[in-house]
Amino acid sequence: MRIFVETFRLMEDVQWVGGDVSGRIPAQHVAGDLEERLDEDGNLLNFDNQGQYVALKFHTNFPEGELFTEDWTSLLEYKTSLVQTPTDFYVAEDDYWHLGRGNKTDSRNFSRYSAVLKLIELLRKIANHEESDEGYLKLIFFHEKKLELVVRYGAADMAELSGFSSLLDLLGSTPHEEQKQVILKVVLIETLQNLPSNDRFIGLLAAFGDICIKVKDNYELYVSGFSFEAAREKLEEQKMEYMVKLNAVLTEIQNKFLAIPLALLLAGGQMEDKGAFTWKNCSILAGAMLFGILMIIMVTNQKQTLSSIWEEIDLRSKRYQKQSPVLYDQVKGVFEGLRKRHDHQLVILNVLKYAAGCGMLLTFWVFYKLTPELWVLPDLVVKLISFS
Repeated sequence: MRIFVETFRLMEDVQWVGGDVSGRIPAQHVAGDLEERLDEDGNLLNFDNQGQYVALKFHTNFPEGELFTEDWTSLLEYKTSLVQTPTDFYVAEDDYWHLGRGNKTDSRNFSRYSAVLKLIELLRKIANHEESDEGYLKLIFFHEKKLELVVRYGAADMAELSGFSSLLDLLGSTPHEEQKQVILKVVLIETLQNLPSNDRFIGLLAAFGDICIKVKDNYELYVSGFSFEAAREKLEEQKMEYMVKLNAVLTEIQNKFLAIPLALLLAGGQMEDKGAFTWKNCSILAGAMLFGILMIIMVTNQKQTLSSIWEEIDLRSKRYQKQSPVLYDQVKGVFEGLRKRHDHQLVILNVLKYAAGCGMLLTFWVFYKLTPELWVLPDLVVKLISFS
């Protein structure tokens, strides 16, 4: 491997065709025994001294465990490289020689590749079973549900895996070791089960940061003595209590509304058309005005009660969201349902409030039309304004 890497670094006009590499080297850099050394394993295809340059071509078929590739994509086309580091390898893209010296730069891609391999090692430890799927490693996890995870990824899918060291520290600590592994399985199943089988490992790499956060949050819930199911059941009970409170806001005002004599609701129709002022019409108007004012006051009070109930619900929602983000994601539908009920009740209260106001205006308009004495008031007002 060494002689090919050192030779490749001297080559110009490099071309890759399949597994063959061709190019040329300035003659002054060619050692006398270079051709012999390159041909020791039979990989040399062409060595042509052209005066100032030596044109050469060689195979990249090296002994098992040694890889000489153009880029990381080519490296990962070897299925064994997806799950373990080759014994020795060279990637021309980064000029990265794994066991060699003289790498021009530290390879960020190798750091990502190494992180992915460590993750695979961890997953193999907690998997319930592993098998081969067309030469690819398949990991199988069981916990109430089954998840099959085929290890397939490309160079573009390799990631930094932020939070991986924290996850290793969490899983490696002594307390609750078995439960931590169960939590990781549960999070993996919940996150990846809806993805196509061949895309799950790529999805795992893409969502790894979120997965680490969920594992940490779930473990904190476990340590605190909580579980998703217990917390969910408690919240469902609280949801019913809040629903009763929200419904009571409207029920209470409906009862008060029905307690008002029906005649007052039909005040305009009860007035007499005498063509003059009557005390009966005046009393009906006064009663209707009183009814309307009382209704508006009651609706306003109930809206304040509704607002107080929602503030309590919203405060609880924010507390869940802050203290247990993972749990909140699971139960936020409960709070959304309560929000819809609150909005529905608020709309009804507003309709009652505006209906009361419109009823007052309608009753006064009927009284005004049936009382000719009041018709002169606008003219009188106009005259007073003109006089002033």
